Amino acid sequence: MRISTVEGGFAAVHGALTTGVFFTGFALLMGADDAVMGILAAIPYLGQVCQLLSAYLTERTGKVKAVTLAGGAGGRLIWVFPIVLLFLPGLSLSFRIGALIVFFVLSYGLLYISYNSWTAWMSELIPERLRGRYFGARNVVVVIVALALTLAGGVVLDAFQRADLERLGFAAIFAVAVVAAAASALLLFKQPVLAAPASSAADFFRKLRAPLADANYRRVLYFFAAWNFAWGVPLAFWNVHMLTYLRMSYFQASLFNAILSLVSAVAYPVWGKITDRAGNKPVLAITAAAIGVLPLLWLAPRPGAIWPIWLIPFVAGSSWAGFNLAAFTFPLALAPRAARVHYVAVFGILTGAAAFVASTLGGFIAQAMAPYIWVIGGVEFINYHFLFALSAAGRLACLFILRRIRDERSAGVRAAVALVGDAVHDRLAAMTQFFPAWIRLRPRGSRGQD
Repeated sequence: MRISTVEGGFAAVHGALTTGVFFTGFALLMGADDAVMGILAAIPYLGQVCQLLSAYLTERTGKVKAVTLAGGAGGRLIWVFPIVLLFLPGLSLSFRIGALIVFFVLSYGLLYISYNSWTAWMSELIPERLRGRYFGARNVVVVIVALALTLAGGVVLDAFQRADLERLGFAAIFAVAVVAAAASALLLFKQPVLAAPASSAADFFRKLRAPLADANYRRVLYFFAAWNFAWGVPLAFWNVHMLTYLRMSYFQASLFNAILSLVSAVAYPVWGKITDRAGNKPVLAITAAAIGVLPLLWLAPRPGAIWPIWLIPFVAGSSWAGFNLAAFTFPLALAPRAARVHYVAVFGILTGAAAFVASTLGGFIAQAMAPYIWVIGGVEFINYHFLFALSAAGRLACLFILRRIRDERSAGVRAAVALVGDAVHDRLAAMTQFFPAWIRLRPRGSRGQD
C-alpha cells in the first residue's frame, strides 16, 4: 500500500501538469476554438471504451500487472509528442488540431486500459472494509502533490509568457511530467500483485453481460451516465472561462485549482471515514446536492471583479472529494468479486460515453452561441454562462435517479449528515487549540481553570 501511495504521488505530478489549465492553455496556443475544446475535453471519456479491451486482456491472460504497466506508462510517456509539436515549424492550423486530437485519443486510450486493470488490482490488495480510509489517505497525497505542481506550473508559465517564450514554458512543464511518468511506471513494476487465473473468451463475454442483467447495478449505471452527461456539457470551459472571459493569469487559474486541491486534501480523509460508516449512497446524495448548485456560482464573477470566484474552490473541494470517493468505491462494492473487471469496464464505457457526447455537444453549443450576449437585469451573460446553468439543472435532476438505487450498507442520509456534523465539530474543536485560551470554545456552563 505504501508503494501505491508514492506511485500515486508521481502520477499526480504528471496529471497536474498535463490537464486542467495547462492543457487548456496549450490547446488555445495551438489554435483550438470552442468546438475543438469541446471535442478535446470529451476525448478522455471516449477513451473509457478501452476499458473493455483492458478487461478482456486481464481476463484472458490473468496478467493484471503487465496490462496496467503497458497502458499507464504508454499513456503518460507519450507526452513527449506535444513537446515536439510545439517546435515543428510551418504547421497549418488544421494539421496542428488534427495531430492534437490523434495524440489525445492515443494517450487516454492507453491510460484507460491501465485504469480498469489498476482498479481490479487495487480491489484485490485493499480489503473492502479499509478502502474508504485508504483511498481517502492516498488521495490526500495525490491532492497535495497536485496542488504544489499546479501552483509551480502556473508561476513557470506566467514567467515564460512575460518573456514571450510561452512555447518553451509548456515544453518545460511537459518534460517534468514525462520524467514523473517514468518514476510512476518504475514503482508500479515494484508493486506486488496477487495471482489471477486466465479464462476463456466465452466466459469473458458471459460475465460482461452480468452488469446489465443486475437490476440494481443498472440503476447505478443510469445515475452516473445521467450525471456525467449533465456534468460534461460545460466540461471544456471552466478553465477557458477563467483564461479568456475573466482574463485571469495562469498563476491565478492555478491558484484556484490549488485551493480546490488543498480543500479536497482536508476533506478526503473525513469523507473516507463517513463512507465506511454510513455507506456510499448517502454520501453521494449529500455531495451531489452541493455540487448541483456549484455551476450557478460561476455566474457571479465578472472581468475586473473576479473575487466571487474564490468562494467556489472551497465548496467544490469539500463536496467533490466525497462524491469522487463514493463514486469510486460504490461500483466496486456492488460488483461481484469474480466479475469485478467486467462491472468496472461496463461502468466506464457507459459513463464515459455520456460525458463524451455531452462535452462534444457543449462545444458546438458554445461555438454557436459565441456571437451573442444576453442582458438580464442589467447583467451580461455569455455562452459559457448558459452551459453552466444547464449543467446545474441536469445535476440536480439526477438526484431523483439516485433515490432508486439500493445500498445494503447505507445508514441513511440523516445518519450521514450527523456524521458530517460530528466531523465538522471535531475539526473546529481541533482548530481552537491554536487560539489563546481566552478565546477558545468551551461547553456552555463550564469555567476555565485560570
